[in-house]
Amino acid sequence: MTYIQKCEWLKLYQVSLRRQKILVRRIREAKDQAESVTQALSPIVSSGCSGDKTGRAIEMMDAYQHQLCHEIQRSQELCYTIRKVIAELEDPLLVDLLELCYIDGLHRGQAADKLRVSDRHFRRLHRQAVEALNIPMNAIPPQLWPRMSA
Repeated sequence: MTYIQKCEWLKLYQVSLRRQKILVRRIREAKDQAESVTQALSPIVSSGCSGDKTGRAIEMMDAYQHQLCHEIQRSQELCYTIRKVIAELEDPLLVDLLELCYIDGLHRGQAADKLRVSDRHFRRLHRQAVEALNIPMNAIPPQLWPRMSA
């Protein structure tokens, strides 16, 4: 794998966490939509149209909750695998650097400050750490396979 491909692989955990936030927001929106339709029509005799909107909102909420459960499981697996690969590095500084970036989700400047290194030195260490990673082929998800052959 190239340096860029390894970086893409490392980012999968943070991407999964962002997807979870999006799904949580969508669940709230669907719940709000279902509640607003119910509240708006509660003093009025309900019609078939409102039931359809409420039903659709509930179906969407269920679908998003199912996706969220799947994404949570996926992120836990990714976190475990990424931590395991990072932990194989010999230098504890490189382990800390990659965990700060790809597990904790800190930006480069924040991670450099936390490690008390300059931005330039951080970039050098980052490249060294990523290039030293030994990512097993079974840990690479299918969505990265086409990019690997390029």
